[in-house]
Amino acid sequence: RLPIWSTALRMGADNWLNGVGARGLRYAYDDYAASGDEWAQPLADGRPGTRASHAHQLLLDLFSESGVFGLLGYLAIVAVLLRLWHDGSAAARSRALPFGLALCGMLFPINTHPAWYSSWSSSLLWLFIGLYLLALGDEPAPAEQSP
Repeated sequence: RLPIWSTALRMGADNWLNGVGARGLRYAYDDYAASGDEWAQPLADGRPGTRASHAHQLLLDLFSESGVFGLLGYLAIVAVLLRLWHDGSAAARSRALPFGLALCGMLFPINTHPAWYSSWSSSLLWLFIGLYLLALGDEPAPAEQSP
């Protein structure tokens, strides 16, 4: 993964403000890869792109594909989620704990597997964010008591 990381870093440094675009690493990789990079090989079926589909490191993935704006967005999401956790009641935090742990796993800054912009990981991320927000929401109304 080191060649992919160094190429993604060069790509992000060259396009530092807004990156090469969501899921653009695979198309721009060949332009930034070092000579002899084993991941800069064309796809077998003739489609444009290379075998390196994403940076395999969350922060590098964000930086190379969405630049500083993407990193700021990531920090904003993490800050909002942490603030909501802090402001929630003990019961709400208890309900939100499983989803918060899942989000910690997905948003861990040195995560090396999922691509930020892939359909399954972003769908899963938004599902966990929605469940987390729902669990931290208003307290359920107390049950009515029968006379």
